[in-house]
Amino acid sequence: MIFVKFVRGNAAFNAALITQVIVIGLFLLNEYEFINLEFLWLNVIGVIVVMFLAIILQSTNKIIRRET
Repeated sequence: MIFVKFVRGNAAFNAALITQVIVIGLFLLNEYEFINLEFLWLNVIGVIVVMFLAIILQSTNKIIRRET
């Protein structure tokens, strides 16, 4: 399990919402045969995207707070 201590709840929640839209989009692209993606890969993609987006959102939030 990966734990990133500096990522707060708002960043993780927003990242989860954005990732949900991405995963649903990938699922639909797979269903309409635009891409060929196995179903279980959606879990791996979701975890990686949530972690990446949460870190980016938290980092940009800290930069914005420092400037104001």
